[in-house]
Amino acid sequence: MEKIIPVKPIELTPEQKAQQLETRRKAEEAKAKQREIQQKAKQQLKAFEEEQKRKAAAEEAKREADNRRKLAEASAKKKDEAQKKKEEEDAKKKDAESKKNSEEALARKKAAEDAAKSVKAGIADKSKSAREQVAGGYFKGQHVVAAQDITIRGNLVVRNNTAGTIVGKADTDPVNRISVKFVSRADGGTANLNCVPKEIRKG
Repeated sequence: MEKIIPVKPIELTPEQKAQQLETRRKAEEAKAKQREIQQKAKQQLKAFEEEQKRKAAAEEAKREADNRRKLAEASAKKKDEAQKKKEEEDAKKKDAESKKNSEEALARKKAAEDAAKSVKAGIADKSKSAREQVAGGYFKGQHVVAAQDITIRGNLVVRNNTAGTIVGKADTDPVNRISVKFVSRADGGTANLNCVPKEIRKG
């Protein structure tokens, strides 16, 4: 049987021990430096990511502001166009009304002049001289005046004492109403007016 001889541990010299300690120290310094480098790298990466997020947020805010500005400009432009169109339509309407009023004024003036001449001259054609009887004992062609203010649905049509001429029986109610051509009408109309006998008297 082989005899086992115990191995005596190798004892290091003080120089070797110092060298071993220095090697360990350098290794630990290297590890610490590596950790510091990694930590700085992480911090730089985090700062880079935050900067990227900030830039992205700024760009998004700029896009939203641009979109709001464009929408506001489009809305303002549309509003201006609508306002301009309305002003043009109002101007056209005003011109049309002015022209219509002018034409109606001329027509009323001419009708009043013609009626006044007819009343003053006492002109009556043969059909008028036939003394056709109408409601209230009046006759066709007779000169009359309004006995009161005559209204239609509350609106004044002919003023009291306005001169007129009986045209004949009213088409709508020939038994009870009389068609009268007045010299002028308060509402600016020119058509004959269907009256009841109490609304007129002999002129």
